[in-house]
Amino acid sequence: MSLQKQPLLQFNNISVSHFDHPVLTNLSGSICVGDKIGLIGINGSGKSTLLNCIANRVEPDTGSVLTNLTVSYVPQLDLQLYKSNVRIFEYLQNEYENWWEILMQYESLFGSQLSEDRILATLSGGEIVKLNIAKAFFTSPQLLLLDEPTNHLDLKSLRELKEFLHKTKTSFVLVSHNIDVLNAVVDTIWELEKGKLTVYGGNYDFYKDKKALQTEAEERKYVEKKQELKKLKLTVEQENIRASRSKKVGTDISKKHDRSTDRFATGFFKDASENSRGIKKAILEKKEADLQNSLKELKSNKRNNIYLELNTKKRSGLIASFEECVLSLPNGENLIDMFSLSIYHGDRIAIFGDNGSGKTTLVKQFSINKHNLIMGTVKYGLSYNTLYVDQKYDFVNPKMTILENMQSSNSSINYESIRRVLSNLGFPFESNINVLAGSLSGGETARLAFAMAASTSIDLLILDEPTNNLDIETIATIIESLRAFQGTLIVVSHDIHFLQQVAIDRVYAITNNKLAVSSFDNLISSI
Repeated sequence: MSLQKQPLLQFNNISVSHFDHPVLTNLSGSICVGDKIGLIGINGSGKSTLLNCIANRVEPDTGSVLTNLTVSYVPQLDLQLYKSNVRIFEYLQNEYENWWEILMQYESLFGSQLSEDRILATLSGGEIVKLNIAKAFFTSPQLLLLDEPTNHLDLKSLRELKEFLHKTKTSFVLVSHNIDVLNAVVDTIWELEKGKLTVYGGNYDFYKDKKALQTEAEERKYVEKKQELKKLKLTVEQENIRASRSKKVGTDISKKHDRSTDRFATGFFKDASENSRGIKKAILEKKEADLQNSLKELKSNKRNNIYLELNTKKRSGLIASFEECVLSLPNGENLIDMFSLSIYHGDRIAIFGDNGSGKTTLVKQFSINKHNLIMGTVKYGLSYNTLYVDQKYDFVNPKMTILENMQSSNSSINYESIRRVLSNLGFPFESNINVLAGSLSGGETARLAFAMAASTSIDLLILDEPTNNLDIETIATIIESLRAFQGTLIVVSHDIHFLQQVAIDRVYAITNNKLAVSSFDNLISSI
């Protein structure tokens, strides 16, 4: 006999709207002792809103959250907030009198130390996330809420976070788009879709299999209902034709009746015939309306798939070569000691390294005449178009509208092409075009960045942590597009699953100021 888990928290029929737009609709659920929940959903589906309701940071418009437990919430990491010269002890003592105990907690949880004199701006994304988790655990919570903690983490920090979440006895809800992490640490998936919450037992792979079966069944049902409606409409048309003919015949008989035919009998049969036609018509109309409503519901449940096609022409030959080079910062500090690297059209390269190792600085030198930080022999091939997409999407101008950003990426693109590309990436409404890019969410900004990428021809595409801010469905779309991309691809990422899916054929790792050829297996075994 299975033992029932002790409930920790319950929420009943909670609804939340933003500017009259429903985000959550009559959501109910519970969290029990020992639950390890992965909360997934497309960007803008309300995941952060649900966490804030559970943490009592946001009061729902309707419904209730019943809890008497201690909840700690670790919000999404905004690196801009931590780019300051404040030292760690100053950052902590503003909130906690016994701030040093948090650093002891950090060491206990993650097996490494942080100096109290470290400046926040010198911390990696992983160190900041782990420090915030240590802060959250300072109150000995019974429930931990983690909102996108896997963003900005290098492989070492991802491994430490996975180990911590795997070992902890504390119940948690984890929002993440990292499939490897979800598979490793959660035993339940909550899917938030179109304001509704669906619970699946198991990790992400289990959810994906179940979801695929459900989607397939709904697609079949949708097709069947459409066929049924088509047949019903044909029946209605035939019935209307038959009824019209019957009415005409009845009218003719009525006109031609002789005096031997009883007028009352003639009227009776005429009325009976019309009543029968009316009943049949009402039944058919009711059935048609029910089918239409059923189709409408099935259609609303279907996902609006996005599509991305990157433009390139297949080319061959040299992109760039670096022989016996050194990568240095403007202050003269070496990031990468003597290295050699050649890039050719069609190459698919991944570059790994801990945060701060120089990955971003290196890939920025691959554009023509951008090797101002490299000392050594540098050669470039024939002219090629480069697009560098960084994790903050800096080439998207927040003060320009969506339309203006699209036009800035390709001045010769026509309006219809802009509409097509934007529609493919989930910007379907005419009014959206004139919205300022600065008002978009992180996921929407990411989709606009890739729409801009799709509006021009690219020979060399450089992606710096491309999966940050993207939901799993959008990542899948990007993967599909990159697999079909015939240009040169260079990716900086710690998402092994993503890199394997886009068919990377060469891996480099930056370790101890050295750039060397590596492999996925070596990287995974080394952490």
